[in-house]
Amino acid sequence: MWTTYEWDIETIERQTDGDEEVLDHYHAERLKDYPKGALIAENEPYEYNMLVLVRDSDGGGFAVHRVWAYVDMTTLELPEFFDDAWQTETSVKVPQRFHTEIARWRKLGRK
Repeated sequence: MWTTYEWDIETIERQTDGDEEVLDHYHAERLKDYPKGALIAENEPYEYNMLVLVRDSDGGGFAVHRVWAYVDMTTLELPEFFDDAWQTETSVKVPQRFHTEIARWRKLGRK
């Protein structure tokens, strides 16, 4: 069994019909790899950025099990558990090292 983690900044566009569409992804292994200001969307208020920790693991055979932990963009804190593709909380806990990493990043004012 294998498990990988990566950070992703999703650029999301607000649609006129109220829907939203992910336009782009900016992946990094560590938060410190992002430049200062990376979370600021270029075309606000039409677009915004979300920071998410993505976890991929062996789902058996050729399947990959993917879950997401979206950062609260007001507090810059991770949730305790990952969500599935239907935005339902799973029993998969976000490892403490990522809570520590984002706390350090927040302290540096890297938003």
